[in-house]
Amino acid sequence: MKIAILTSGVAPVPPTKGGAVECLVEHILNENEINKEIDIDLYSIYEKEAEFISHKYKKTSFKYIKSSRIASFIDNSVYFIINNVLGKKDNMKFRNIFKRFEYIHKLKKCIYSNNYDKVILQNHPTLFLSLKGKNKDKYKNKYYIHLHNEVKSLYGCDEVALNCKKIIGISDFICKSTSEFMKDYPKDKFSILYNCIDTDRFNKDLWLNDKANIRKKYEIKENEIVMIFSGRLTAEKGIKELIKAFKLIKSKNIKLLVVGSYFYNSDMSSSQSDEIDNLVKDIKDKIIFTGYIQYDEIPKVYAIADFAVLPSMWEEPAGLTIIESMSTGLPIITTESGGIPEYVTNECAFIIKRGKDIIKNLAEKIEILSSDKELREAMGKASRERALKFNIKDYYKNFINIIKD
Repeated sequence: MKIAILTSGVAPVPPTKGGAVECLVEHILNENEINKEIDIDLYSIYEKEAEFISHKYKKTSFKYIKSSRIASFIDNSVYFIINNVLGKKDNMKFRNIFKRFEYIHKLKKCIYSNNYDKVILQNHPTLFLSLKGKNKDKYKNKYYIHLHNEVKSLYGCDEVALNCKKIIGISDFICKSTSEFMKDYPKDKFSILYNCIDTDRFNKDLWLNDKANIRKKYEIKENEIVMIFSGRLTAEKGIKELIKAFKLIKSKNIKLLVVGSYFYNSDMSSSQSDEIDNLVKDIKDKIIFTGYIQYDEIPKVYAIADFAVLPSMWEEPAGLTIIESMSTGLPIITTESGGIPEYVTNECAFIIKRGKDIIKNLAEKIEILSSDKELREAMGKASRERALKFNIKDYYKNFINIIKD
């Protein structure tokens, strides 16, 4: 069976620039090299390092699409005006508009000139635009969309969307949310494909010999408790609430390790960055910002942490950082949002309701975990056991079963 996987055109695959969706796609490609169940044409935005890595694959043919100079120039100009002249807070969504539409236009031509048994759209509904016109009939009953976020618009592609063979969601929350948005789409055509990570690499025992050097790198003393936040530094991820809660902590031997940047491996910034800078002015000695870290290096950083705090303030579809933390054997403090409760259990996580008391409640749970080693060990053990359910082999097997059904 020959399939096409259409990525969003924001970040490349292999994921040299990061990105949760891109990492999940890479897991499918890697496992398919072992199982060889399908032949894949993978469509991605071009990036030099990604193209170099792609040559190791035998069962995947990478179809890289380069952005034109004019599209890049227009996007850079629009972003500059919005960011520096208009001062828009939510500037991230304006970063690659023209490049993405150019990418989708080229995708449309590419898949029309080929004959695929299945076409998998990765996450963004704008990809439905590639199936308008002749492609709608050519790939009737052959295309799927794998949703990693809630659907807010179908971009004029309602008919194309309603003719999806299946809609694959990363949580029951995503499936139900999409069903409410697309009321005419049959409920029995939704499938859940829970996210996965490499549970072998996200294993703190694997990095025991690296812990001392990593602590030294970030100037963390041996007796200091480390709580980790991993993810993009955006409002929905709850970084501001976490910092405010951390400022209430009385214990002096605790450090907050913040792993991530505003928008993956890019130079993008926002007013959010300025707010964070102001928040940490008086506690700079207690907070460490690592900036963007290549995904292969992240398991080592998790390994020095004692627990994770991931307080999503939006309806989190199902963040990979939750599974990464569990797999590392970390107790978790998180929020009752979106698909998170489908991934964690009460044995491995404190699940806090969002609302006016969120900062106070976060601080209380941080105090509890930072002062109780036995509790951390018990919850950490439960985390590791839970994470093993979200492994790559089962993810690949479930993906194949869904598209072959």
